[in-house]
Amino acid sequence: LKKLNRAKVEGLLIHNISDIEDNQFNTLFCKLCQFKEKGIVEKIGFSTYTPSQVDFLLSNFDFDLIQVPLNVFDTRLVNGGQLQALKNKSVEIHIRSVFLQGLLLDFDALGGYFSSWKNEFDDYQEMVEDSGLTLLEYALNYVLNIEEIDKVFVGVNNKKQLIEIVEASQNKFD
Repeated sequence: LKKLNRAKVEGLLIHNISDIEDNQFNTLFCKLCQFKEKGIVEKIGFSTYTPSQVDFLLSNFDFDLIQVPLNVFDTRLVNGGQLQALKNKSVEIHIRSVFLQGLLLDFDALGGYFSSWKNEFDDYQEMVEDSGLTLLEYALNYVLNIEEIDKVFVGVNNKKQLIEIVEASQNKFD
């Protein structure tokens, strides 16, 4: 807090869900709860990767905030009902990986792990083109139109991308 020059932070997340297996995890989680009680942290939560991790957290912990990946190709948390379950428990939902680490904005860089999905990506690009939206507008607006989502986090490489993202977020399409 001193380095941030802040009296408190809005949220504090446990990043590595496998830390739950550590025998010191309960101590860590209790300390976070104490920070919240003291007003040092407003919300405590987790950063997760899979629906099963979300299910586990919902069944075993009371928390305020979660950060999860979601994009037009990774809809597991929507389809599995986890987003709704989180919202039913009043958990604030933050989304990351909206652009699949930039892949959904530049398919020329397709390689390695994702090359086996080339046909699906080709179909997606055609669908986006038919919609009249840009790749950025389509991917961003997909998540912005999911009502359970509270905040969307994106990464940018330059000022131009940031401006495009802000403009696309202000022009929500249905």
